[in-house]
Amino acid sequence: METPAARSAQRDRAPLQLSAIIAFCTIVLLGGCARQPTFPDTAAVEREALLQQADAAIAQGDFQVAAMDYMQLSRRQPAPERQRSLLKAAETFLRGNFIEGGRHALSLIDDTRLDTAQRLRKRLLEARLSLLEQRPDETIQHLKTIDVSELDPNQQAEVHGLLAEAYERQGDWLEAARQWSARLDRFEAGAGEARRATEDRLWKALLNLTPDELAVPPGPPGDHFAGWRELALIARGAEDHLIDIGERLAAWQQRYPSHPAPGDIIEALLARARQIQQRPDRVAVLLPQSGPLTTVSAALRNGLLLAYYRSPDYKPDLRFYDTGTDETTLLAAYRQAVDDGAELVLGPLRKTAVEELARQYERMPVPTLSLNYLPADTTGRPGLVQYGLSPEDEVEQLAERAWLDGHNQALAMIPEGHWGDRLLARFENHWQALGGRLLKSVRYDPRQNDFSHQLRELLRLDTSLARKRRLERLLGTRLAYEPRRRQDADFIFLVS
Repeated sequence: METPAARSAQRDRAPLQLSAIIAFCTIVLLGGCARQPTFPDTAAVEREALLQQADAAIAQGDFQVAAMDYMQLSRRQPAPERQRSLLKAAETFLRGNFIEGGRHALSLIDDTRLDTAQRLRKRLLEARLSLLEQRPDETIQHLKTIDVSELDPNQQAEVHGLLAEAYERQGDWLEAARQWSARLDRFEAGAGEARRATEDRLWKALLNLTPDELAVPPGPPGDHFAGWRELALIARGAEDHLIDIGERLAAWQQRYPSHPAPGDIIEALLARARQIQQRPDRVAVLLPQSGPLTTVSAALRNGLLLAYYRSPDYKPDLRFYDTGTDETTLLAAYRQAVDDGAELVLGPLRKTAVEELARQYERMPVPTLSLNYLPADTTGRPGLVQYGLSPEDEVEQLAERAWLDGHNQALAMIPEGHWGDRLLARFENHWQALGGRLLKSVRYDPRQNDFSHQLRELLRLDTSLARKRRLERLLGTRLAYEPRRRQDADFIFLVS
């Protein structure tokens, strides 16, 4: 039974307990506020993930996927950042030659929200788009409105490069060369690969000009373009008239002591000068006079004779030897040419004949310029220079032309056999290195005349037909039908 004293003590303790409870709750609440759980910004995490995906896709050369990531990113950003992502999407689409995607991304950009640098970027992308769409006139119009002097060196180099490509498409090689030269002058230190590629494009453009177009009064030492033209004129003269290259090069180097022309161009011209001084007096030409290569042989013979009679100051003793259709005849013809005092041998033409020469000689007894190649796994021979119209070289040129024309999704149709497989492998490697995709390839028998099955497979016409038949079964009636080819390809690589 509770006593009065106990009840009094309990009353005294009650305020103390209440104070303790209040203090405890205060500590808990304050501690909870200090360690309140934080939740991540989901939208920011998603944006960062899209950026990382895009960077990874670009690193792998998958520009379409990267551009689509930038497009998604733009839809999740406020207006200022959205324009930046759309510009990046357009740039990435066009880098991969995805013209429709680039055009669409550019159309979504709100020009009123762009700063000065972004407006310039958009104009450069519009110029690139018109170039890919085979409208070089429009490209030039876009770029001529830009004050290049207000740009940094990298932007200036980009403008000059686009202009050069546009003038090339128009066939204006002189203005293209001028722009390539200006691009070279804008490069900053460290632009090794880009500089080398630009030098190659400039030199090719110059060699497309006539001697009259190249002939200009010598410019001052700092006029690099005048120096380039004069150097190309020396090279053209070396081909056409066998002039004294050495003296002209020495005079050129005195006029342009700090010219940026790479040393290998100068060395190639000097080597040409040394070759002219050591021209052979007797040349043997080994060509088959019968067999499947007779037509090719006749064309080569006629070309050599035409050059011989047109040459103003070099007419060696030119002799033709029949290599026949077997290796025994070839070896006999080669030995006879050497015994007759040939200082240079042109030929043979057949690949198997070149292989036979390589088997017979560890070192060629006289300099020999074959008109075909040894197999890739065959070691060359000292004194043997291999030259020919390699189909592998043509395949790479074809891929580059298609890429420059704005294509990126290819189909391939090749003949059955090792030759077709070899060319397809060369094409696919070069095409992918450029940034293109090979969607599908089919093989055909060149002995047949009907290739409809391969074409249906390549263009997915069978899929279209199967879709029509499914609809007929579902509807219970016959339908009018027009086959529809696949829509993801824009280029067909055909070997025959």
